[in-house]
Amino acid sequence: MKSAFTLTVVIIGLTLVACAVPQKAGNRRAEKQLAALDKATRAGRSAYLAGRFHAAAAHYERALELARLRDDVVAAPVQAYNVAVAQAALGRHDRALALLREARYRASDDRDLAYRIDLFGVEVLRSAKRTAEALDLLGEMQIRYPQRAPVLILRAVVLLDRGDLHGAAAFESLARSQARQEPSVSSVHAAHLLAALALERGEISQAIGHARTMITAARRIENPNRLAAVSYTHLRAHETT
Repeated sequence: MKSAFTLTVVIIGLTLVACAVPQKAGNRRAEKQLAALDKATRAGRSAYLAGRFHAAAAHYERALELARLRDDVVAAPVQAYNVAVAQAALGRHDRALALLREARYRASDDRDLAYRIDLFGVEVLRSAKRTAEALDLLGEMQIRYPQRAPVLILRAVVLLDRGDLHGAAAFESLARSQARQEPSVSSVHAAHLLAALALERGEISQAIGHARTMITAARRIENPNRLAAVSYTHLRAHETT
């Protein structure tokens, strides 16, 4: 009996960012704009969680329009990011990347948000099969955010996308540590990497175990507080005589 399976995973959404607007309204017009921004954001989030990505994109576009109108330095990068997440879920990679460029520019003073935007940019490039550009962005990220495990693990996964198993294997020890952490996008990537390397060695049972770990983590991070829209081909395991 010979077993074989193939496995791929692409994270097409990271975390939708809740947008709390701290500015105080100075007049009734500003109050109405704040209320409309909040309403559009909530509607976008609800639609996204329900898998209605077209509706989510439309609501977030409205929220982004209002944030731009207000020249809101807090809400504008967040809403650009959220629209990008919805657009990526629809497979509109160029539109998502354009929005991420805007979000990244506007979030230049928010290091944490900029980091999340960059990570998602790599995911969109992966989904668009633009591997060379994904590696270029990761190279920039390794300079901006040195020694951050999620960046290194994502680099290994992009190397896998390119068929560079030798290069990806250099991150195996880190992946084993990362896969044991609390479920996150990075732990999903780490388990994916371990599964692919085990498969290459013919270690089928270990590969299946890592794939199941990947799927469990992917499902657990699909929640309102840490949402990931995960597209993966589970195990395609079959037996041949």
